[in-house]
Formats: sequence, structure tokens, C-alpha cells
Amino acid sequence: MSMRSVCCGRLFGATLPRELGMPAGSIIAATAASVMDKDPQVRGLPSRELGDRVSLATPSSLKAGGIVPRRRFQKGRLVIRGVRNPQRCGMYREDVLQSDGTMRRRRRTVRLGPVSRLSERAAWAKFQPYHDRVNSAAQAPKLSGMTLDEFASEWRSKIAVNLKDSTVRAAESHLRTHILPKLGRLLLPEINARIVQSLVTSLALGGLARKTIENILLTLSSLLRTAKAWDYATGSFSLSDLTLPREGVKKEQRCFTAEESGRIISYAAEPFATIWAILAVLGVRISEVLALRVSDLDFERKLIRLRQSVDSATRKV
Repeated sequence: MSMRSVCCGRLFGATLPRELGMPAGSIIAATAASVMDKDPQVRGLPSRELGDRVSLATPSSLKAGGIVPRRRFQKGRLVIRGVRNPQRCGMYREDVLQSDGTMRRRRRTVRLGPVSRLSERAAWAKFQPYHDRVNSAAQAPKLSGMTLDEFASEWRSKIAVNLKDSTVRAAESHLRTHILPKLGRLLLPEINARIVQSLVTSLALGGLARKTIENILLTLSSLLRTAKAWDYATGSFSLSDLTLPREGVKKEQRCFTAEESGRIISYAAEPFATIWAILAVLGVRISEVLALRVSDLDFERKLIRLRQSVDSATRKV
């Protein structure tokens, strides 16, 4: 934990307080007139047939009003390869879903035709359909790859070992009790806002408080972010897209009054009297008080530095 300094002038003074969101980018292809002038292959074609060969804009497979994912727009480039019979070739990159569920970007090269018969403008027009395919609105990845249960096992072996024991215990409790029994068999790309909303509703009907549900969602979100960082094909969700249960009226916790705290401290034996005094005056956690050392006390400046805490389960600092 980060170090905190707590002013403890009152403690050393032995006094107690009285009250404790896609651009619609499109590629403008070579005009029909320019192509007809430059390319004998298309000269004389009817305008309708020429329009079939030359796409004026990047098509979109999504209907109006739908959610448009951000596209990775690219123009590609033309190169000339070969010496004896030089060819015009188009080069572009494409995201390919692997069998293990990860995404890999591959470079593609397509031969368009010989330089002697194909002008540069006509080559761009012939290269246009490849642009349309990779620049069209992104489709959902195929539902392949690993399940959430399988990824959770990998997360335990590579991530959990580096976390604090208390953090791992909380995450394991969320996974074992709530997340994996309901979502464990789903593939990672299947976990979207609709699926997570169903999980939220199920947890709320089970009587869990809003704060507990939020903590469970944070654990699930952390796993999905890690999977995405490792190039696995994953679904995604945002807490803002979910409808969480309303917060009920919280019952006010009873606190000891200053008089009650003073009586407890006066009757307690050491070291419990000192522990109670620190808790009552500074309001720090008991785990932080139990981890204090003499070097954490600055008597000149009247400060206590909170550098660490004791784990409630293992009793280790």
C-alpha cells in the first residue's frame, strides 16, 4: 500500500476529540471517364457495367441507426515487381482470427496486371475491391478461441501470483461463486453487455448489494482487459451500459462516543490501550495499526507513517 502520514498531535497530546462514442470515410475511386481514357480493358463498357467494376465508396453492411464499430481505415499501396515482365501489385494488411482466438495482422499482396497493359489509375481501380473488403464496417469475430473458464486458469498462473493475497482472495471468491458458474462456459467473444446485464440481474435477484455487484463486475472487466491485451478475441462491456440495482437506504453504523472510547482506553491493558487510542483518535484501520513499527513514529513532527498492513487471513505483513 502507498505510504500515508497521519497527524497525531492530539494523540501525543493525550486529548480525545469530542465528536468522533465512426467517421463515414469513403475511398473515392478513379472516375469512369479517366478509367475509360487510360484503360483499353474497360473502354466502351456501358456505364452500369463500369459502375459494377469501380466502387465509388466503401460499402457498409450495417443498417441506418445501428451501432457502427470503429474501422481501421487503410489505403494500401501499389508497387511494381519484376524486371523482365514487371507487374503492378497491391499491398494491404488484414486482421486474421487465429485458431487460438488471438488476432494477427497479416500483410497481403495481390497481383493486378502487367505494367504494359495496366495504367496506375486503372490499377488503383482494380485494387479498389480489396480496400472495400478490409475497410468495410467491422464484423463481429467468429466465436472461436478459449472459454472464460480456460482463460481464468491462465490468469491465475500468470497474473494472480503477482497480486496481493487479499486481492487474489476477493477475485477468486467472485470467480468461484458468481462469474464462472454462470459465464465460465462462454467463449470470450460471446461476453458482451447483454450477457453481463443478465449476470447483474441474476445477482440482484439473489439479494446481493449494489456495491458487491460492482466489485464482481470489476473482477470480470479486469480479466477481459487482460485477455484483450494478450491479443485474444474478446467481447467487451462498459459499466455505463449496464443497469445496476438501486441503492437502498443504508443502516447507519453505531460508533463509540468520545466518552465510551475514553472509558475503553482507561480500562484496557497494554498494548491494547495504545491500539485503542490510535484507532479512536486517527480513525485508521486495525490492519494498519497492527503493522506499525517504532521507525514509523515521528515524535518530533508528531506523525505516524502508515507504510503497510497486516493481512486479515494470513496474519502476515
